[in-house]
Amino acid sequence: MKFCSFYQLLLVLLDRDRAAIYLERLPVMNAAIWRDRPTKSLNREKLGEEALFAFDEANRSLAVCSSSKVFLTSAEMLLAMTY
Repeated sequence: MKFCSFYQLLLVLLDRDRAAIYLERLPVMNAAIWRDRPTKSLNREKLGEEALFAFDEANRSLAVCSSSKVFLTSAEMLLAMTY
């Protein structure tokens, strides 16, 4: 399998303090990681332990879902269940 160097890779690295999201071309990915230069960094304290990441290739969008800091009222939960 031949891999073209102009395609970008999406990489999510999790550690104790943060989730580092990298979106780089393959030749520069290693340098971006070693220099600690993520495209986006998310605080794990705010994100929570059970965060889910999903990438939609058709829309080229990344969704991050976490419920650790979400508090819904009973009316909001009822509305969410109707959809």
